[in-house]
Formats: sequence, C-alpha cells, structure tokens
Amino acid sequence: GSGGVGETILATSVLLLGEPAAQFVEGQRRDVGAYSERNVVEFGQKVGKRECFSLNLPEVFTSREALGVETVSAYFGTSPGVWNLAMRMMADLLPRDLLRS
Repeated sequence: GSGGVGETILATSVLLLGEPAAQFVEGQRRDVGAYSERNVVEFGQKVGKRECFSLNLPEVFTSREALGVETVSAYFGTSPGVWNLAMRMMADLLPRDLLRS
C-alpha cells in the first residue's frame, strides 16, 4: 500500500505526466516523454517482475547534484499493470496543459 496517501501520489503522478522526464546520460541531460520509456524490473521473489516507465522525479536532479552520478533516470510503475496502461494513455492523449492543472 501507499500508507494512506494514495490520492496524493495519484494526483502528483498525473501532474508529472504533463512534463518531460529529465535524464542524465554520461553527464548530458536529455528529456524524454513522460511514461514513454518502458523497463521491466525484477523486484524479487515476493513481487516478481513489474513494468516501470520514465517519469520526471526530483531524485534525478538530487542524485546528479549530491552524488555526482553521471547517468541517472527515474521510473515509476504500479500494479496491476492496467493502471500503467491508463497512465500511458493519459500521457499520450491528454493535452499537457490539462495534465499540469
């Protein structure tokens, strides 16, 4: 669970769909579309494999500045996967201004 803050996480996630996801690759910043890059991550025996998608999270900048990490990106996902599909569709179909408001 999300510790009772699920509505806040969902609202924040929708806002983040309205902006490109910042990444750093070998020290160079590049922006990709929100929820545009899919990774499948193994979370261990209890959880298994889950989809994660690019999202503009502040940890990218924090890791770069505080730790001097040259290559860093952030991904977000939820389970069941149908919610990832819904997020992807919102990112692709809804106007950016609507997502940011």
